[in-house]
Amino acid sequence: MKSKYALPLAYMQYRQINQADFDKLSALDREQALLQGVEVANTVKKTQSVTPRQTSQNVDYTVKVLSQPMTTEQQVINYRLKKKRGPVTIGNCPRVKLV
Repeated sequence: MKSKYALPLAYMQYRQINQADFDKLSALDREQALLQGVEVANTVKKTQSVTPRQTSQNVDYTVKVLSQPMTTEQQVINYRLKKKRGPVTIGNCPRVKLV
């Protein structure tokens, strides 16, 4: 089978990241660090070492619940009747046209 979207068989990195530095990073920062170099347990001589930097940041936010989810058929029917949003179909019930 042939594909015009073939992936490379090998990927090379010319820089290395110390395992101890890599382990200090968050999951998101680790993902970004692997774009800078490969993580190694033992450094390789004559290979450039890279110190990964933290690129992610925490953002404070709050969630405000404006409505509760509908969990029963009756809640859906009541909602549709209240909003007058057209036909209602629930399970095997016939369609009901709201006027």
